[in-house]
Amino acid sequence: MSKEVNQRVVERARAWGVTIERAAATETSVLVYGKRAGKPVVMKIAKHAGDEWRSGEVAAAFEGRGVVRVYEQVGGAALLEHVQPGEQLASVALAGRDDEATDILAALIGRMSPRDPPTGCPTVDEWGTAFANYLAIGDERVPRELVEPAQRIYAELCLTQRNPALLHGDLQHYNVLRDDTRGWLAIDPKGVIGELEYELGAMLRNSLGLPELSTLEVAERRLERFGAALGIDVERARAWGFAQAVLSAIWLIQDGHELRADAPALLLARALEQSPALRADYLEK
Repeated sequence: MSKEVNQRVVERARAWGVTIERAAATETSVLVYGKRAGKPVVMKIAKHAGDEWRSGEVAAAFEGRGVVRVYEQVGGAALLEHVQPGEQLASVALAGRDDEATDILAALIGRMSPRDPPTGCPTVDEWGTAFANYLAIGDERVPRELVEPAQRIYAELCLTQRNPALLHGDLQHYNVLRDDTRGWLAIDPKGVIGELEYELGAMLRNSLGLPELSTLEVAERRLERFGAALGIDVERARAWGFAQAVLSAIWLIQDGHELRADAPALLLARALEQSPALRADYLEK
């Protein structure tokens, strides 16, 4: 932990009256476990500005409905309820119960009723500018035969959205934890404004390290279950899933990560590219 981050931890603990018990570091933040007035809490301190800097403000907009409760928050730091035991939803899917995990996510989305988004919250349109930026630099690690149709479909979907609202923005198995009292809860929202069908993209491309979960069969089964549970437009969700998978691959490169041929985002994009429904509705227009 850097001196600056450590200083912020101490400052927030003092300001929020938290007695520190232990801390753990992730790539982007420090999680500090402790108590306030005898109640278990977690302080999340972002190491630097980025996607997680406003996660406390975004989470607070859901007011505890399907999302971890926020007791206090400032830029780069949040005081949260301690989700216990904190089992990740990933464990359910990895145990061979992917349909059950999908149903849990669908039920969770049904509970996530946010108020108005925070000022300055990005829109899905703004996220989509990464397509043009990527094409402009001439990089071809994400093949153009994927980028160009994905950009076109993404733009079309942006223009025809219905009822855009605040979304989590990264709702997938590793960002959903089980609490003994409150059930399954979402954590670490990025915050983006878009239609509900957009929210499914992160979950669709999360294969949990298992290539067999990046197949067209699995994607269609997940979409069918979401459609039945939430009444969403499955055709639009499928198209968002394809376009977002390509966008996710672009983000990996822009963030300086290696893009392997077996990256889940690429595998899903290639799988959905073969969908007869996607081809008829979007790819072959």
